[in-house]
Amino acid sequence: MKLVTMKLLATFMLFAMVGCNWIDGARKDTKPPASTGKLEPKPAKEFVSFLNRQSGYVSSVRYDSVSLSSSVPGQFVPRLPSGMLVCSKPRNFRMQAGLALGGDQLDVGSNPNEFWMFVKQSDPKYLFCSHSDFPKVQEKLPVPFETDWVLEALGMITYPENRPYRIEISERDHAYYLSWEDTIASGQRVRKVVEFAGDRATTTSPQVRRHLILTPTKAGVGTGWEIAASAEIKQVQTKEVGFDPKTKQTVYVQVPTQVLLEWPIQKVKMDLTLGRVKLNEPMTPEEVTNLFEKPARLDNANPVNLADLRFSAGPATGRDLPPPITERPRR
Repeated sequence: MKLVTMKLLATFMLFAMVGCNWIDGARKDTKPPASTGKLEPKPAKEFVSFLNRQSGYVSSVRYDSVSLSSSVPGQFVPRLPSGMLVCSKPRNFRMQAGLALGGDQLDVGSNPNEFWMFVKQSDPKYLFCSHSDFPKVQEKLPVPFETDWVLEALGMITYPENRPYRIEISERDHAYYLSWEDTIASGQRVRKVVEFAGDRATTTSPQVRRHLILTPTKAGVGTGWEIAASAEIKQVQTKEVGFDPKTKQTVYVQVPTQVLLEWPIQKVKMDLTLGRVKLNEPMTPEEVTNLFEKPARLDNANPVNLADLRFSAGPATGRDLPPPITERPRR
């Protein structure tokens, strides 16, 4: 399988796997703790409560203007403008890009049973996999990840309140870091981190700035953590979505309009610019079928089952956890 196909696969499949879980919300009366001066210590439960209050405000989002830029070492990946993206909870997702370049250049989709990806310039062009089979192959992909990483990284899940969280403060970045240890499907232990802006967000700047997956540094490189995956919410729109009769407050959500996904170890990046957003629009059963049912063929190509393919990359290995890192790397 061509390298560019596998790199793009591991990147784009993130979206198909998570459905609509990356539409993080913000409500004017539920801002996380913040300060315009020196950051004061705050308990982790306040940040966890903030994250959990966001999960019920948006059921679907649609962007009618999508531009996608990717960076893969040793590969030329053209920018894909003229796209669309629509998703609804929990796993219905569809993204198309490059529509102005002679038809679909990229088509990624998901439903509760399976997901697919079509990349016109790759070989094979059209891949699919059931959600149940994906754990068998995910660790062999050149860009490692698992579904739950992105569910948490893009912000619409419920966090257990009794988990042993920790809060750390970075005065340099003027940020709070909520972190906890977890175990992924391979058995490797990782640290997950959510970075909060220290000050109140504006209508275009996010309150939740980044979601990180940290893995132990390799032997001989030193102690600590290295970033395996990062989802940075670079820009948002703040939109009104309703009224809460209990608090008598208007409810707002922050909808991402620019998202940067990075895998620093593999030096892979994907930058999404998203515009013309529509929230919570009703869809007919026919629209749901047309959007979220896997096409029988795309560009005359039949789908190939990802679980049947062989890969050269081996699985990740588990290591003991070193102390955590929280500071944003200097650039």
